[in-house]
Amino acid sequence: MFVEVVRMFVVVLGTAAGFWLARDLGDPGSGIEGVGGILGCLAGYVGGGRSAACSTAQWARSTAGRSAFLLPPSSLRPWEQSAAHLRG
Repeated sequence: MFVEVVRMFVVVLGTAAGFWLARDLGDPGSGIEGVGGILGCLAGYVGGGRSAACSTAQWARSTAGRSAFLLPPSSLRPWEQSAAHLRG
């Protein structure tokens, strides 16, 4: 869900930036604003999805890495605990 929300935000920003940039650089009334908006939307879709996915993957790796060090090694092998109860 996070990736889609970030992507949508970046798409809106990219569309607006492309529209305004094309409007400032192009001839008035030439219709280039629509092309600029479409290109800005495309760049925002790809860039927003890529940056959100990378940040999500980085967060998941850091969270998984931290939580793995917090667990005691005995909790990672529950079958050994049950075997100890059977022996004892």
